[in-house]
Amino acid sequence: MPDQLDQTPAEQLTDLAFRLGRDVPTWLGTSDLFEARERVIRGAKLLDDRFPNWPHMIQPGHLQMSDGCNCICGQLGKALMPAVYHGFSDAKQLLGLSPSTATDFADFYGFDCGLVEEDETTYEALWWAWLEAVDDRINP
Repeated sequence: MPDQLDQTPAEQLTDLAFRLGRDVPTWLGTSDLFEARERVIRGAKLLDDRFPNWPHMIQPGHLQMSDGCNCICGQLGKALMPAVYHGFSDAKQLLGLSPSTATDFADFYGFDCGLVEEDETTYEALWWAWLEAVDDRINP
């Protein structure tokens, strides 16, 4: 496998798709994926700073960005607060957010968690971007 630094983003995603046993999305190369990556880079950096071991708490096979219990925040919440976690409202507390900033925060950092009206293409783009971020940290 070529070094990631020598690969284009499309080649990197093709390699990730191969490792996950998934087909490369048909919209590969569109603005949806690039916007999702920008948002997820910000979110992953935030998680790196607050919860350095976060990638190991994510179950890629259960990741569903439109589900507040199985999105990135949902899975982290269940891992870090298993007895009291009930969804994104608890994730806001975990991340130190006030209720008024949570929706903007979720959008900016790629945590959408079903609060922001998005279409399936956007959720699919976020799904790929988060899996890429997890994979990059677990398999550098």
